[in-house]
Amino acid sequence: MNKKFYLIASLLLASAQMGLAQNSIVKRVDVKDIPTVKAPAQAFTQVTKLTGWTYTNSSGETENVSVQYDDKGRFQTINHGTYKELISYTDGTNGQWIEMTITKSEGSTLIPQYKNVRTQDAEGRIVTEKVYKNTDGEHLSLVHSYAYAYSVVDNAERISLIEDMTYNEFNPEGIGTKYVWCEPTKSYIENRYNAHERTITTLKDGTYSTIHQELDEDKGTWTTWVTEDIRYDNKGEQCYYLRKSYTRDGRLMEAEGKKTETAYNTPTAGYHTITSYTFTNGNDEDSSTDSQPNLADYQWVPNQKKVVSDNYDKEQMIYGESKSCKIYSYDNGNWILSTDEVMEWVNKHVLKKFYNSHNYKDDAGYFYYNYYDDNGKELGSAYMFDDGSYMSEIDMDYQINGRDVTEYTLYDKQHNMLKKYRKAYIGKENYLFTTEPTLFQEWDGTAWHNFEGTFKLGERTYIVDKKGRIIESDRCDDKGNIWYRVITTYQDNGYTETEYEWNEDLSALYESDKLTHSIDGNGTYQYIHFEYDPNHNIIYGRMDKEYTNGVWETYSWDGSGWMLRNSGVSSLTSTNGNETINISREWQDGKIVETRKRIEVHTDDYTKYEEYVKQDGKWVGKSKQESRIVNYHTDFATTPADPLQDYYNKTNTIDAGEALAEAKENDHTWYQWDEATGDWKIESSRETTFQMVGNTLTETIKNIEDGGRYIETRQTIYKRDAQMRLTSVDRTYTETKTDASHSEHAATLYTYDDEGNLISEQITDIYGKTSKYIYQYGKIDVVNGIESGIDDARGSIIVTGRNIHVAGTQGLALYSLSGTLVSQSTSDVIEAPTSGLYILTSKDKKTKIFVK
Repeated sequence: MNKKFYLIASLLLASAQMGLAQNSIVKRVDVKDIPTVKAPAQAFTQVTKLTGWTYTNSSGETENVSVQYDDKGRFQTINHGTYKELISYTDGTNGQWIEMTITKSEGSTLIPQYKNVRTQDAEGRIVTEKVYKNTDGEHLSLVHSYAYAYSVVDNAERISLIEDMTYNEFNPEGIGTKYVWCEPTKSYIENRYNAHERTITTLKDGTYSTIHQELDEDKGTWTTWVTEDIRYDNKGEQCYYLRKSYTRDGRLMEAEGKKTETAYNTPTAGYHTITSYTFTNGNDEDSSTDSQPNLADYQWVPNQKKVVSDNYDKEQMIYGESKSCKIYSYDNGNWILSTDEVMEWVNKHVLKKFYNSHNYKDDAGYFYYNYYDDNGKELGSAYMFDDGSYMSEIDMDYQINGRDVTEYTLYDKQHNMLKKYRKAYIGKENYLFTTEPTLFQEWDGTAWHNFEGTFKLGERTYIVDKKGRIIESDRCDDKGNIWYRVITTYQDNGYTETEYEWNEDLSALYESDKLTHSIDGNGTYQYIHFEYDPNHNIIYGRMDKEYTNGVWETYSWDGSGWMLRNSGVSSLTSTNGNETINISREWQDGKIVETRKRIEVHTDDYTKYEEYVKQDGKWVGKSKQESRIVNYHTDFATTPADPLQDYYNKTNTIDAGEALAEAKENDHTWYQWDEATGDWKIESSRETTFQMVGNTLTETIKNIEDGGRYIETRQTIYKRDAQMRLTSVDRTYTETKTDASHSEHAATLYTYDDEGNLISEQITDIYGKTSKYIYQYGKIDVVNGIESGIDDARGSIIVTGRNIHVAGTQGLALYSLSGTLVSQSTSDVIEAPTSGLYILTSKDKKTKIFVK
């Protein structure tokens, strides 16, 4: 019996499983049966179709199969000689079938083999699909169910598989996955079904309810152990969550939840109030841990309230609009103001932000300014002056000699630029190794020059020397009183910062901190920090040293001198192109000792990691691995169009051609250190190589395991003809072990006629047995969708170039004379791809039309 077509019904929905659909090297081009348009008065077009095939098995036995079609060019009868497969269809909209049944006819016996039932949406697209098969020899049983959703991504329609379930006698309720669309989050909620657990999500009145169930195998029933209810607000944010868990016998174990309620135009227009609640057991504090929770004891308890302006969450600020947010906490039935935030425009480019935390007594809050461009995008900070002028402060994305840069621009109150400055300062990662931490410069219209003088920024005032260095920095309160000052003095080998703070008892500034940075003649960096009380007694002291060889030491002040607290050695890092080497070091017995080394290499297609430890003065490998991306030659050849593709009219959720075009895998190699040779040896690996000579491509995949004691090699040789069609696939599999080896070989040959149809397929399996299919083609008449006698529509058709306008109609389609859909439109205008004769359809009207 012809094995290939004995299971033809089961292959209906799985065309990718036949031939070389799993081949990663070639693109598959399938011939699809384009739906034709049903018409009362039918005209026909001749098309080339498969009319039969001859199958010869490895024993030389031959089976001749013939094919008959219905008037739409669909399989109707498959005659295998000893039996027939009878195929019937029920059509839906757009000429697509929505039910197909396959019945095996053997003598006078009719046995149902297969049934596919589909539903369509208003646009005629398939939305659900149920597959039935003969599983007991007599009756059809549901074996698969699918559901599909349609969306538009990058102006192209995308089909998503949102239900994929399998059924059998052991799982009559199905195992697999269903997805529920969540509109607020624009994503799917995944529900998994298996033999022992399942989740079910439903949507009702805006609530997404999910139940988690387990199968009670003793009772044969499903037991709910968790329920979750979720709701979203009009911004797509979660505003309600309630979770309840139960025991096996259905008793409540625990409940928890949070929710927010939003009242708009409250307390006044332009504002809304958001109140937050938690779902709390009021008896938790009084009950023992062993008591049974009661849902009636739970209640929603308020905990926070926010009163915000309606524009508060908008990222972009709009000039003239202010923002505010007040947050209240709930305490014994009362709402207590905890924080207060207000944003108001000073001018078109400066926004004042005020924040006050009412949790602290006598806290008057604080405010600051931000700078915005003309489009309302925040760029940085701003500082206001009494005359209405202001200065912007913007961190830049460039550096000066390794220093980060901030630019300051002074504007008058009409936003005219008056002056421009910049400050270059050492970032935190480099602060240890500098003797000039800050540089101030001024722009003269053509170039930058060191600034000298006084520079004021809000509460801060800087005094800068002629070298552009800050020598004094003051901070004042809103009355102009200095409460903090830093004096910086510079030496040839470093600088000292002396900090002063205001003391109420002394009614004066006192020296609170002194920080000295210096580098001696040997390149040793030293940092000393002292803290003082108002009487100038040392209350804290620390000294850090770092030597040129990487050794560092930390000291603390004990009241009379320095005591060594900690020491170590910094690691060494070097970079050469894509390679980075890091060597860890330690201080041992007065010597610097290298302990570990790590090597990393990163490129677009390659990654390597190596780790070593040092033993007896030598580097000994600990681990090494490599990873490489394999780019397949997906455009080498085109697989033959499957002659039975007409029979596999299934909704495809993934475009196979696009998927293969992106086909990538990772080769990898793991190494082990060989003590005998003092080098790496391969422990396991996967290596893919390609060699292309003319029209032959050789792919070799080699897997090594267990240090080479097991080697597996898969070699595939692809050949193509001058038309880039695949003509042969030759596969060899070799398995080599320490004590044995094994080899297998298989091959497939393809030949084509002058029209490019596949006419023979010869398959040699791994046992050396060869079978062959020879396909026959012929011309058949297929309904082309032309409906005669409908000339009343012509008067309303206007053709301008390739644009066709049908007055008073919405929804047009153009078909070629063979019934191929070439263009669609949802309006009253449609564009033909080229000049020529087409079938124009509009609702139930169809007519021929010529486009010049």
